[in-house]
Amino acid sequence: MKQIPNPQPKRYSPFRVLASRRRLILGIALVWMSMWVFDWSRDFTENRASTDPESDTPDLRPLRTPESVEKVAEKIEQWVTEQPNWELQSVDATAAITKMHLTRRSRLFRFVDDVHVTIQRPNDRERTEVSAVSQSRVGKGDLGQNPRNLKKLLGDLRAQRTQDPQ
Repeated sequence: MKQIPNPQPKRYSPFRVLASRRRLILGIALVWMSMWVFDWSRDFTENRASTDPESDTPDLRPLRTPESVEKVAEKIEQWVTEQPNWELQSVDATAAITKMHLTRRSRLFRFVDDVHVTIQRPNDRERTEVSAVSQSRVGKGDLGQNPRNLKKLLGDLRAQRTQDPQ
């Protein structure tokens, strides 16, 4: 009877193992990024988003409400205190217009986005208008974070408005 030698376990080169890990990490990063990028033509080249009355996305249109400028400003200040990673930097209020500077810090890399909110009641209108601009401080693209900032802020204000017993 012929004995077969016990085969040695196959050893992998450390470079092969490292290359496999890199491919795995890259694959996970690409899958994660594809879940967050909604507008591929915009999100890699723009680092700014603003509300627009003619926006195709209803969530990015200015908010119009019958509440006073002061009441809306108070709601935004309260909202910011309840949100993680959001801070109120400044408030500039006059009789007709209130401007607020908010910041939002990303969780992972701690990047800061500046969000400038304008609250005004035009003379010819009965409703207060809330418009906003969100801009990243660094980078050429925001991967859609600035539109998400505006959608979060205005969406939560819209939700508060529907829940308020007026």
